[in-house]
Amino acid sequence: MMKIYTQAEIIKNVLIKSGEPLPSWALQKVQTEWGWLGTSADRTARKMAEAGEIERKRVGKYVYYWYLEKNTDGQLRFF
Repeated sequence: MMKIYTQAEIIKNVLIKSGEPLPSWALQKVQTEWGWLGTSADRTARKMAEAGEIERKRVGKYVYYWYLEKNTDGQLRFF
């Protein structure tokens, strides 16, 4: 049976796979290998950033998101 991913899990997977920061518009209305990200994906990404699950930064008029994984020593590592 195929696993059904939540929108937050899909966003996290997309950010990990990209390997670089993605603008918020790249997380909206796209089909991924884990499922569909609709128009509210940027809202979910914003909530994830507020909770500390992912990172975000405004550059000009766009907000960029990326995933940071904690190493076993507690240091953050950029993917």
